[in-house]
Amino acid sequence: VSGEGLLRRPKECDAWFGDGEFSPANSHLAARKYKTRHIQQQVSMIGHYVDFFPRTGEAEGSRESRSVVELGAGKGHLGTMWVKSMGFSHLLLVDNQCFSLKADREISHEEGMKVERFQCDLKDFAMDKVKSLADRRVCVVGKHLCGGATDMALQICKTSRESSGVALQSLCIASCCHHKCTWRAFVAKEVFEDLGLTAQDFQLISWMTGWACCGHDHVKKDEAKDDEAAEERKRKMFGNLKMPERIKAGLACKRLLDLCRIAWLRQNGFLSTQFVKYCPRIMTGENMLLLAK
Repeated sequence: VSGEGLLRRPKECDAWFGDGEFSPANSHLAARKYKTRHIQQQVSMIGHYVDFFPRTGEAEGSRESRSVVELGAGKGHLGTMWVKSMGFSHLLLVDNQCFSLKADREISHEEGMKVERFQCDLKDFAMDKVKSLADRRVCVVGKHLCGGATDMALQICKTSRESSGVALQSLCIASCCHHKCTWRAFVAKEVFEDLGLTAQDFQLISWMTGWACCGHDHVKKDEAKDDEAAEERKRKMFGNLKMPERIKAGLACKRLLDLCRIAWLRQNGFLSTQFVKYCPRIMTGENMLLLAK
């Protein structure tokens, strides 16, 4: 699929732009810390979410009862943009680190807005134990949750969906770094094994996902005394596969793991799912989005 038409810019995000294309000078104050490509990616994520989860017939004021939970939030750029664009009144951010210059500072003092931060590992976070999420409709988001962090996020959503304490409506997660996935954390083991694959196959496939985002083709200077030695090293590692073939194989491996996750979501109560490209590869090699409701 080409990059044309992948980027979305919903009207809900107009406030984050100046006149026309994104302009830091004319944009929302919180957006001035963003790089243009990051704000384009985040706007496109929201756009694909809006397409997937339309709000036609939404009751007046219903957005005030909605919360956004950003997992692996970092400085909170995605969650901040989400609540401001969609008119939600509650943002909860979860990360295992503490950050300075957080984006959510720009909205934390706005009237009617509640912002919370939890510093903990995703494996220790339980949405159904968070009192501020009770009786609210929740959307879980995450951008570039590395490796097993995507699986932890999906497990959090499953557990919360099964609980009566949280009304989890939807999730929108951009996966990444599939080479960091582990068999122990991977949620879709049964789906994977139903394809006739094993844990050993998983280790190989997750390693091969690294081929999708180049860099594997470049030999460090101290490891390559001359071009002939470099070519010999690559031949031993990759056999007769040329770089375009390795990239294609790596992409196929990444898609396999994500499609297993999609199948797992369907098996666990998320009856409507999508797996879409939300931006062109030239913008980021990690350009796939998991959507479920």
